[in-house]
Amino acid sequence: MSPLLAAITSAAPLKRPMIALKRHRLMLLDQALLNLIFMALHYWSQDTLRLPPSYSKLLLLMNAAWLVISLSNHKFTLKGLTGFGDILLMLGRTALLMLFATSLTLVIWDLRDFARLHILGTFSLLLLAEILIAGLIYPNLRQQMAASAISSRRRTARQSIPFALADLLLFILFFAAVHQLKYGTAELDSRSSMMLGIMAGMWLLSAEWTGKFIKHPHPNFYYLFEPFIKAAFIMTASAAVLIWAFQLFAYSRTLLLAPVLLLLAAEAPLALVWLRIRSVKAEERDVEDAAAVSLLLEEKELPLAPAGELKEAARHRLENHFLAEHPAIFRLLDSRCDLDAVELSAVSVLDTHTSYNIETLEPLSRQLFVNLHRVNDFRYLNRYFLTVHQKLVQGGYFAGLMDTYEGRYNSLNKKYPKYMAQLIYLLDFLVRRVMPKLPVLEKVYFTLSRGRSRALSNAELLGRLYFCGFRVLAALPIGTQLLYIAQKDKSPSDNPNPSYGPLVKLKRIGYQGQPFTLYKLRTMHPYSEFIQDYVHKHNDLDESGKFKDDFRVTTWGRLFRKFWLDELPQLINWLRGDVKIVGARALSEHYYSLYPKELQKLRNRFKPGLVPPFYVDLPRSLKEVQASERRYFEAKLAHPVKTDWVYFFKAMHNILIRKARSK
Repeated sequence: MSPLLAAITSAAPLKRPMIALKRHRLMLLDQALLNLIFMALHYWSQDTLRLPPSYSKLLLLMNAAWLVISLSNHKFTLKGLTGFGDILLMLGRTALLMLFATSLTLVIWDLRDFARLHILGTFSLLLLAEILIAGLIYPNLRQQMAASAISSRRRTARQSIPFALADLLLFILFFAAVHQLKYGTAELDSRSSMMLGIMAGMWLLSAEWTGKFIKHPHPNFYYLFEPFIKAAFIMTASAAVLIWAFQLFAYSRTLLLAPVLLLLAAEAPLALVWLRIRSVKAEERDVEDAAAVSLLLEEKELPLAPAGELKEAARHRLENHFLAEHPAIFRLLDSRCDLDAVELSAVSVLDTHTSYNIETLEPLSRQLFVNLHRVNDFRYLNRYFLTVHQKLVQGGYFAGLMDTYEGRYNSLNKKYPKYMAQLIYLLDFLVRRVMPKLPVLEKVYFTLSRGRSRALSNAELLGRLYFCGFRVLAALPIGTQLLYIAQKDKSPSDNPNPSYGPLVKLKRIGYQGQPFTLYKLRTMHPYSEFIQDYVHKHNDLDESGKFKDDFRVTTWGRLFRKFWLDELPQLINWLRGDVKIVGARALSEHYYSLYPKELQKLRNRFKPGLVPPFYVDLPRSLKEVQASERRYFEAKLAHPVKTDWVYFFKAMHNILIRKARSK
């Protein structure tokens, strides 16, 4: 049924038409009008009804354009229409597309011996005739248009400006490249510059018409890429209309078509990557913050494991059956866990990277969970840890394996020659370590890799375990892998900003003992802030009051610390008033707890600073650091302004002359 007869069967509040026509009759009428108008214009301009061969071909071409455009745009159906206003919009759009298709064909075939009146006049008069027929069918046209305008009003979605600008830049580059290949130079003359201007304008028209940069979900690649194909057609066809209408046939058809086709070819893989990125649902993304943790885990207080009677201990079956092929794992488990107190029916030993196999377990039903599959293949690592956390009782054990950086590097050295191995390791470092931690590239990486063979550091693994509510009992290398044994002993962390990207937000104690967020460039592996207690127990402190051989600090992090590059984002804290130029360094809760109560109270009276007293006295131990800060605070109480100036210049002297550096 024609859109012009929408009121015949539509449930919309349109009045019954005066004339009832069937769909096939309306199609015949519309085609007859096209040919009748063409012949009338030809007689008016040529004083004859006889068509020369060239005009017969033109009429055949216009009929073909009418058929293809009308059917592809559902001109004779009610698809997507909600009122009479939509019907008029559909008629106007199909008339314009028929003009585009005909003009583009004429320009491509270099057919120019036609009067413009025949094409422009025919499609324009056909549109007017269709509107008049609509007026006859609907008796109250004005009221119907007003009502349908309200009912069919739609909220237009915004298009992505960055994607649009990138696409336009890509088209300009292709235009310049085609110009270079055709004329031997990328410098555009006046004619080519005008051609580029026309095409850029038509690019804007096609983008707005098709909405190809609107970000909304698509069921598959074909639906996503359809607007790009339409935009390419509209872009070239509308430019062809201008060229044909103004008889600008001196323009190169290569410059008209080639850049658009190249742009379309380049947009296809980019659109496919974008679809893969968008296909990752929000609820399936990795859990990286406390808000997402609270959605996944509803428990607040951790229940104690039931003190039931032990039916069969798990130790014997673990040693002789479940872990018979992994004796090293069993020995480490046996040395850290009381396997004789673990109920066999509450043990799960799996080899899986699929979370579904873990989610099927009953909550709070496991005393021991062992996964022999490396954690590097889990796309949503925190979700995996939190799911295991749900299944374990309080005090339950969790053991697993991870491929280490060292193991990866050693494997490459064994497989490839030295320099080739180093090159491959560098590429592996950039793709698997750097790329997942950058805001935009992170989505591309996880979309393409699905998280498989993920590069993880020891510090990040342990930090994620602590973040997800575990206490690490052991983390020892076994061959090229690291075996970890953790115990569920608390709820997951409520820290809303675990460090992951290049810019980290650290919770620090500030003025009057109030916590605030300190900004720094990350110099440690992700999630390192959650294992301070673990590092303290295993590494202790050096003379300067910092951890000995802190494995959490990255190689580039040591360089950043040496030249204070990691401190640059603290200028944001200075502008916000969280810190001042000279003052004691802001401390984490762990370090703050190591200070005497009276020094804590003294610290709370002043804002932290960017240039600490450390660079004035250069202390060598934690006690000396505390004594240095105490002297600064006492001097600050006696001479507030003078003290800061004196400490600032002494610190600059030590930094610039004596080369004092942070570790």
